[in-house]
Amino acid sequence: MPYYDYYQEIELDTFYSYITKLTNMQKKIIIGLFVYGYTISELSKILNISRQAINQNKLRALRIIKQKVDKL
Repeated sequence: MPYYDYYQEIELDTFYSYITKLTNMQKKIIIGLFVYGYTISELSKILNISRQAINQNKLRALRIIKQKVDKL
């Protein structure tokens, strides 16, 4: 699985540097979804923003992280 091996090589501190490039809201959303395991509906209630705003911010954040990873 070359895809998995490629991403496995990313160091944690390198990944952290990518996260710091996100806005505060994008950080909250990415951490809420992928670290704490909240659903989009749960995060929507917690952050008091619409589910659509959660999805838009999530996609923007993931796009930023992917661009950084692709530059490796």
